[in-house]
Amino acid sequence: MKWSSLRISPTEFDFSQADKLFDFAGTSGQLVRGHNLCWHEQLPSWFAATATKQNAGTLLTKHIQIVAGRYAGRVHSWDVVNEAVHIPDGRPDGLRKSPWLELIGPEYVEMAFAAAAKADPAAKLTYNDYDIELDTPEQSAKRGEVLMLIRRLHARGVPIHAVGIQSHLQANGPLPGSGLVGFIREAAK
Repeated sequence: MKWSSLRISPTEFDFSQADKLFDFAGTSGQLVRGHNLCWHEQLPSWFAATATKQNAGTLLTKHIQIVAGRYAGRVHSWDVVNEAVHIPDGRPDGLRKSPWLELIGPEYVEMAFAAAAKADPAAKLTYNDYDIELDTPEQSAKRGEVLMLIRRLHARGVPIHAVGIQSHLQANGPLPGSGLVGFIREAAK
């Protein structure tokens, strides 16, 4: 359900594969988690030549309205914004230097959540990220930035209901520790 899979052109969508997934889930009594409505990767090839500061907000909100609207009521939760935090980019707000940030500004996160809430009011709206589950200095710092983002969104009344934790764990690697437990407790406040 990523942009590159759905968006043939700036004005055309191909829902054939996503529809098959929803049909299967429906006949099997399964819930669907929509992944994802806004991400800096897997943008279609036409995006770089088409998206501008003047139209990026419209591209983003229309995409969310069309995709989330098509599956409204059939999705348990949407990963509305995926992987927006990236500390190595050096921004004081912790946000990733992404096409969305460069074209729209930090308000793209709020814009995406508002559009998703309007398009599918029954779904849980999730901010999703990775590398926040281990007790390493880097992942602890990223957890802190994700928590600050969530708090900023809540303070502005942005409809965010959950945080998705991708957990790219390895069988022979370390397991999540007390930092993740503390993060979950803090995020729930």
